[in-house]
Amino acid sequence: MNRFGEYEELCKHVSSYALCNLFYLQIQREAPDLLGSASQRPFAPVGINPVCGIPKLDTDGSHSNLANNVLCGVSIIMTLGFLWGCQKRIAAVGRVEFRAFLVTYFVSLVFQLVTAGALLEQGTRAIGVLTAIHTGIVSAMFWTLLWYAITTTQILDDGGFGSLIVMHVGQLAFFVVTLYISLDTAFGFTSTFGTLSHPPDSLRSIPLFVLTSIWPAAAALGSFLVITYVVVRVLHERRPVYIYFAAAFAFIVAQVFRLSPVGRSICQSSDMRVDASFIATFLETVSIVVMYYAWADMTKASWDEFSY
Repeated sequence: MNRFGEYEELCKHVSSYALCNLFYLQIQREAPDLLGSASQRPFAPVGINPVCGIPKLDTDGSHSNLANNVLCGVSIIMTLGFLWGCQKRIAAVGRVEFRAFLVTYFVSLVFQLVTAGALLEQGTRAIGVLTAIHTGIVSAMFWTLLWYAITTTQILDDGGFGSLIVMHVGQLAFFVVTLYISLDTAFGFTSTFGTLSHPPDSLRSIPLFVLTSIWPAAAALGSFLVITYVVVRVLHERRPVYIYFAAAFAFIVAQVFRLSPVGRSICQSSDMRVDASFIATFLETVSIVVMYYAWADMTKASWDEFSY
């Protein structure tokens, strides 16, 4: 991006980036000429005049972002399985907190289907509201991940009243703040976050960038460092660190596929049928799978039984 907090390059060169739905509504409200012909808007792909994007479902035979949508469906089923598995491990450390993290991940996948799946018409209130809710859920999800890591230190009893109060208050705070900023960006309820950037097509929103990019990265890094400390200094183990490192690596590579122009190349080579979002979704789910098995084995007497 040209300047801190700008989404112009992302919305133009990155396929299926859901946050662009908010800026599409902002531009449509304040500077519609930047979006091209009005007759093309109902069929527009996710993005702001993207170099390559997957057309909306049933537009010239488009099947929407089918590959990513299928991966989201598979990931939803797998996450339900992990939630069931959490119920069976009553004595596991941070069970309630980790289950809350899985719940938020499950909900985020459901919203990802509709906000980045090329299923809904661009420029409508429905896609704007759903994208804002999706953004708030993702922000709250990373707080839940960080708090789960903190509970492994036993600073508060995991699953106890104090831990749950802190977790849910944090979830609500991040969700509400991110939701409000997202809705204001899209619909311009106030002049605080809903005004156009200068120039308008720079799509600049520093608060939204901090909450959707800086905050998730900081929370993911913080959770990894805390869990590493617990495993090495408290449990006196080394092998679990490598497993959590594998989860972190899968998550980082997923973001490379989701946010880099490689999605544009895949989109162009596939004649606008698929992009890199399905690879990112797959790798994010791989990260969750590895985290689940690492968490499930943290309270075992020996890590030698862990199956790679």
